[in-house]
Amino acid sequence: MKVGKFVREVFRLAATRKVLKNTKLHIVLFALCGVFAIAWVTLFLVQWNEGETAAQNSELLLEAAGIKPPAATAKADAQTNTRPANEAVPDLPVELKGYSVIARLDIDILDLHLPILSEPTKEALKASVCYYTGPDPGGEGNLVITGHNYRNGAHFGRLDKLTVGDMVSITGREGNTYSYAVYKLEHIKPDDTGILDDTQYSRELSLLTCEASGNGRLLVRCRQTG
Repeated sequence: MKVGKFVREVFRLAATRKVLKNTKLHIVLFALCGVFAIAWVTLFLVQWNEGETAAQNSELLLEAAGIKPPAATAKADAQTNTRPANEAVPDLPVELKGYSVIARLDIDILDLHLPILSEPTKEALKASVCYYTGPDPGGEGNLVITGHNYRNGAHFGRLDKLTVGDMVSITGREGNTYSYAVYKLEHIKPDDTGILDDTQYSRELSLLTCEASGNGRLLVRCRQTG
């Protein structure tokens, strides 16, 4: 009897310890989940605020630069894409708030209007999209513009919403506007820069940004139409 009672007590204590151990494990796991959730929310909010600041920076730069989009009356003449004779060509400051603004980018279907800065430096990319490589707007070759993919959709955060046939326009420093039509969206590796030279048309525009996952790049290819 005493032996049986002793054995039952041993099993009872073992079961109690197991319950306590599982309870502690659950508490630790729950705490870790809470920490990860707080960290994720904090990171999301930080990145969202960065996007808000970036959007404000580009808006201020665009307004100060004074490059105007093609006049509404010129939309019917999109193939030639020249400014009306009675429209003044704005003088574009070479330097603006420490950045060199070389052109204006307009993607009407995304309601996206941005100044294009001359160099893709870390600080410049916080202010707007930047020239990466290629000719001047309208020139022969592949003009590549790069920008951040912000969580709030600022800058190139909504490029994935573009579809084949959507129109993009660039207004250069001299005041001429050039039209481009999207013909392909590609997902490329981060280090696959050689693919930028693999073009189908003599005059192209490529819009390049990071994917949301951070594991690749989104490349939007456009051909010049006017």
